Amino acid sequence: MAYNAVFQPQHQNRYLVYKLPFPTGRVNQHLHEPKAFGLSPYFSQGSDAQLQSLVEPLFQTLELQIFGFSSIARRNEILREIADRMPEIRSFYAEPIEAEDYMLATWMLRGACLLVCYMQNYDHTIMLIERHLGSYGVICFHCDIVILGNQIPFWLITLLRPGESYKQMLLDHFSNPNLFYDGIAPVLPWEDGVDNLPKHYLEALHRVHFTFPEVQQATDPWELSDDSNRSATELILKGIRFKSCSHDLRDIRFTRSGKLYLPKIFINADFEVLYSNLIAYEISPEVETTFGVLSYIDFLKSLVVNSNDVKVLKEAKILYTILSTDDEIVDALKRVDTYRLSTNDLLRAVKAKIDRHCRSRAKTWVADLKKTHFKSPWTVIALFAAIFVIGLYIVQTVCAVLSVRK
Repeated sequence: MAYNAVFQPQHQNRYLVYKLPFPTGRVNQHLHEPKAFGLSPYFSQGSDAQLQSLVEPLFQTLELQIFGFSSIARRNEILREIADRMPEIRSFYAEPIEAEDYMLATWMLRGACLLVCYMQNYDHTIMLIERHLGSYGVICFHCDIVILGNQIPFWLITLLRPGESYKQMLLDHFSNPNLFYDGIAPVLPWEDGVDNLPKHYLEALHRVHFTFPEVQQATDPWELSDDSNRSATELILKGIRFKSCSHDLRDIRFTRSGKLYLPKIFINADFEVLYSNLIAYEISPEVETTFGVLSYIDFLKSLVVNSNDVKVLKEAKILYTILSTDDEIVDALKRVDTYRLSTNDLLRAVKAKIDRHCRSRAKTWVADLKKTHFKSPWTVIALFAAIFVIGLYIVQTVCAVLSVRK
């Protein structure tokens, strides 16, 4: 499979949104069911009844943000446009939708208003959510909008923000440092035109995690890694140094000098939900990807075994977090299920280079020497001082011998 499928989804097969990525019992349902913000017809109401009663007034407020008090005609016009494309909306979902057309169009409109407000004015929208639902509602919101079964067709936002305005809105959104640490999308990784739009918000998030062109790393196809997962602290002992690079999850490189470059990643309260659903999207039927998120998370999980590994990656400015302890980060990574579908294809060259480095006795000996005897700069200074003194002693001895001969 080629990586260009990440940027240009295939349209030969009709894409469908499923309520759950797997049959019940094979998936953690709490990661795939919204609590408060039900956007898709599968979840017209969230699972938390108390929060749901507070969400309806919020949706009304957000519609006013979009249309204002004097634009009821514009709202009705958008509703008619949505109703005209109702067969397309119903075919977007894998399971039958029993709601009537008008009710379904209303759900689609309120979901589109929420996404547009969120992407267009992040701070103000979060403030409104907190005012209506409290801080817990904000956490629920960030989780609910990335749930795969809770997605709505992305073309709905072009009805509310037509022309060039939607592209600038998306660019500003995915470059927001408050949302994605220091911004993850300097450019939108898809071509112009409605046909090239992501199918939904979660796919847009998936695409902006892969902003670089694909780089094929040369390696012997028969050269396999030994599949012995080494943690970050174990690699440090082998003389490997960790360096941060971009946000592109494919940007994993290992150099001859023993430097392992890894993409930056931000781990917060909704990390588990976000990456579980990104992986669920990758392994969905009719989706053509090369499991970029799944492979990266699987590799990261092999590096992070305990809190010491977290410290190594935090010091290298690879892991960023707002969680209280390093143990919480370890637990968050463990809870992201890769469903035993990880593939070595994407990282085969990198793993092979790491294995060669770790098997090299010379490099391992140098690393052990540095760790054991040259941990402190004062040790290095003492070594050079000793060498200097010995050198002076040798010169003095040679000069004395030569003077005696004369």
